[in-house]
Amino acid sequence: MSSSPDPELSTIAAYDAGAVDYAEHFRDRMPLNRLQEHFVTVVGSGAAVLDLGCGPGHDAAELSSQGLRVTAFDPARGLLNEAVRHPSLAGLLVQGDARALPFAAGAFDGIWSCASLLHVPKRDVAHALAEVFRVLKPGGILFTSMSEGNQAGAVPVDSNGLSRRLYYYHREHTWSTLVSGAGFEVVYHDVKRNSANLNPGSTGWIETFARKP
Repeated sequence: MSSSPDPELSTIAAYDAGAVDYAEHFRDRMPLNRLQEHFVTVVGSGAAVLDLGCGPGHDAAELSSQGLRVTAFDPARGLLNEAVRHPSLAGLLVQGDARALPFAAGAFDGIWSCASLLHVPKRDVAHALAEVFRVLKPGGILFTSMSEGNQAGAVPVDSNGLSRRLYYYHREHTWSTLVSGAGFEVVYHDVKRNSANLNPGSTGWIETFARKP
């Protein structure tokens, strides 16, 4: 990874500062129900899973309620302070960097990454996916939701009371190639372009399910 200043730091600071408002704004996760249900089905009841970029913990808590053993992981301490409000997540919160996951190889049966890897700089995203591959067991399932767009670099966002966040968008074929290049078998890949909750400058949400051989 580059030794130049880490652009993720401003994004983490923004989430720390706006964590309370962000947690309330995104409390309704109903649009993700079909994806969560499919994820639970394919990883299997009782599976050990990582919510990578868990934010305020809403998805992690829902996956836990459906019988999964969830570890909730995020770089922003402010968001983890909101996530701990979910009783099912007490003691299961980890702060860290997706580019250097503090978990053993093969630790998880599944990884849920909803709108989180889009904050990883493009120079580092292949490394982050390699880390995800490492901590999954053979046969493990990865779900990612990625913003689709043409931007070559960071996109500053000022919405939902948060500023200084940086987003890195990918085209559909580029994201699929990156996931495959990390060693995954892509088993489902689609773009939802009629979403009411697109990030500024984004043209859709790329939804991907992939399996570690």
